[in-house]
Amino acid sequence: AGNSAIYTGDIAASDSPMVTITAKAVGMATVTVTGIDTDSSNTGPENSTYAFTVTVVAAATLTPGSMNPNSNTRYTINFIAETNLNPGEDIVLNMEDFGLPSGLPAARVNMQTDAYYGTSDNRYIGLAALDGSGLFDPATGVRQNINGAYRAGVVNPRDVLVDGDDLRITIPDVNPETDRADSIIDGDMVSISISQGAGVRNPTEGDDYSVKITTTDTGDRELTTNDITVVRRVKLSEEDGGRGTEVTATGSGFKNGTTLGFFLDRRTVHVDDDNDDSTPVERDNGIDDDNQNGVDDAAEPEDGPEYRLPSGERETGEVVLCDVAQIGSNDVGSCTFTVSNPPFTPGDNFVGAVDGRGQFATKSDTNNDDDQRFILKPSISVTPSGGNPGETILVQGFDFPQGSLTRVRLARQDTDAQGRPNTGGLVGSVTGGTTVGNNGDISFRVVIPNWAAEGVQDLQVTAGDESDNVNITVGGPRITVTPEVVLANQRISLVGTGFTPNSRISGGNGGTIEPTITIGGYDIPMANINEGDPVTVDNGGKWSASLDMPLRSVTTRDGAREIRVSDSGGRSGTVDINIPARSVTIDPASGRTGTTATVRGENFPSRNDNGESFNISIAYDIGSGRPTTVSTVSDASGRFEEEIRIPTSATIPSTNTVRVTFTDEENVEVTTTVTHDVPEGTLTLSVNSGAPGSTVTVRGEGFKTFVPIRSVRIGSIDVLPSPAPATDAQGMTEFDVLIPGLDSGIQTLEVEISDTTASIGFNVTTAAEIGAETRVADGVANLGDNFVRAFHFSNDTKSWTFYDPAAGDASTMSHFIAGSSYWILVGATEQVILNRKTRTLTCVGGNCWNQVVW
Repeated sequence: AGNSAIYTGDIAASDSPMVTITAKAVGMATVTVTGIDTDSSNTGPENSTYAFTVTVVAAATLTPGSMNPNSNTRYTINFIAETNLNPGEDIVLNMEDFGLPSGLPAARVNMQTDAYYGTSDNRYIGLAALDGSGLFDPATGVRQNINGAYRAGVVNPRDVLVDGDDLRITIPDVNPETDRADSIIDGDMVSISISQGAGVRNPTEGDDYSVKITTTDTGDRELTTNDITVVRRVKLSEEDGGRGTEVTATGSGFKNGTTLGFFLDRRTVHVDDDNDDSTPVERDNGIDDDNQNGVDDAAEPEDGPEYRLPSGERETGEVVLCDVAQIGSNDVGSCTFTVSNPPFTPGDNFVGAVDGRGQFATKSDTNNDDDQRFILKPSISVTPSGGNPGETILVQGFDFPQGSLTRVRLARQDTDAQGRPNTGGLVGSVTGGTTVGNNGDISFRVVIPNWAAEGVQDLQVTAGDESDNVNITVGGPRITVTPEVVLANQRISLVGTGFTPNSRISGGNGGTIEPTITIGGYDIPMANINEGDPVTVDNGGKWSASLDMPLRSVTTRDGAREIRVSDSGGRSGTVDINIPARSVTIDPASGRTGTTATVRGENFPSRNDNGESFNISIAYDIGSGRPTTVSTVSDASGRFEEEIRIPTSATIPSTNTVRVTFTDEENVEVTTTVTHDVPEGTLTLSVNSGAPGSTVTVRGEGFKTFVPIRSVRIGSIDVLPSPAPATDAQGMTEFDVLIPGLDSGIQTLEVEISDTTASIGFNVTTAAEIGAETRVADGVANLGDNFVRAFHFSNDTKSWTFYDPAAGDASTMSHFIAGSSYWILVGATEQVILNRKTRTLTCVGGNCWNQVVW
């Protein structure tokens, strides 16, 4: 059959019987051996028939370790030597389309034969004892040990060379245990094994392939092995999962350059198990359905439909899951799809593939259907993804078997309606549907029990005998606080959920765990909690209480603080509050001695709901050791506003400290400071320039009160008036000084009052020379808007000229000439410097003309 070879030969037996062996097929086969005994020696029964199992070998065989495309696998190649093959000669394996690596070490290939070697007259082929211990003895008709006979072992080739599509194997000494070089003998079966580690790969495209063998005894004739079928294969990245699972399907062995489509290959239903009709009346499953005789009888009730594996081919109505536009040069294409129902159904689903040549995935024992199988399992989703004890989440289940919800467990614990563990199976706090619909869907709500531990917990849903689970994040007991920004001595409100039902938060008796409320690690006294009344948790894990914040360092320092509440059942929750930083401002930030400033404070200890407040001290410190002090209290918002007088004894100028202080419950003074400036004394002059002999009015402020002026100097000359003027109750003064004869230019006018000195610059000018000209606009600039117009009468020309800013270019006078006389009209009386001289221009009874010699 096929490339099988018939082996016919003589078997040595007593009295030379005639034996014929007829091959049935390649491989192991049982054949009938008929012995015709023509000898009368009676050494064996006449015309006896014997049954033997023999191995019938094809001319050449190829056995791969895998039929998958491009699979890196092992190979075994067998053939029978037709002549002697000597060491150093080559066996050439033509492996076109197989993947041969560029380098292939000889250690990855081994050879062996089935020959036995002894003397030249006792060499036999293939009839050794199973353990290789002896040969068939023609004299006795039994197997026996023969001196010097042995079986050749496994050896590596002398060399292995990859030459294009050829694998050239150089024959070694097949029996290196002897001193002679043993050859492969005519009729020996040669077995060549190429290990997986050699890196030889199957062809990448699905088809039938063989290996051609050339040896020195075949010449140009090739031995061809049997075909092996490289399959077209589909492999899924995921074996199972629920809806929404992303699966990458990879097809290999398909025709490159064509489109590859993956489709859902539906199972078929078969009910005619005995192949006599199509009536579903029997099922060959070995189960005694009527429980009568322990046998599955044909007349017994039908057990249900028998689902067979899909056909592998795309049929009408089968859904395309995804496409590959063009298969790669390696004959592989991949694409990704998302599992949904429909088209997937709960349980086994199979994915097929077809390329542009209409070739489907190969269906065979070597193409494992499990690679194409995706098991759609029940799945659940929760909304939201977690919550705190007492909160409700929505659970949706998909692809469950029809029936009732049998179990819902959190952290693999069953609970009752109060959230306490029980053994009833169902969670008593489940609300909504508890029956799986025809489409496998179910939706219900479940309350997170109060006993649930904080953290990520497993939620398991069971319907029938199918389950799925999902992780949800369970929060610990939760506390809300009002307000979240808190001051010392302030009353706040706390509300807790998810605590131990029927436990205590504060007060009461009994239990081994004493409840506590702490802030920043400090235990708050019971009197501060709920006005001293006990606080208990209801049977739903809820409670509420008021809390008066203590006045301690933990509440007087700004920043975040943790309030921790621990109940008598051992559960605790936390909430963060924020204590704002205190601030103090003084208005104005700079002020004269003897004046009043307003000090304002924010975020100080508040007056609580009982009207209790704390004294706040404000001290203005000038460094003398005797600060000016006032007291105040804050309101319910922690604010205050108080006036304080700047000490008259403060140094002028100076920067001083205002300290705002209160004392907490630990008798610790808590101080907040701000600085305040007393400015230096200042001087102003009635005019900023003038010629020697002119008079200037000096005004001063910011000095000590009721202090006589010690000195007034301009340049190096003392110009203190007599009697000496003094400051008033506001530290102000005003007096006139005569400008002495000094060099022209800026001179310093300096006034010393008590220990404070103030100074200002004065420009000493000289009189203009007779005949010097000054532009009219510049000359009257000091008058500003008080100047109206000016006239001049020339004795030489007996004519009038004038200058009026409102007349513009119509004005006929452009310059003042020193020594000349001018009439100047002003709007109001004013003392002003004109041409570096102090002039008093008057406006009396509507007569505002003034004659001035320039």
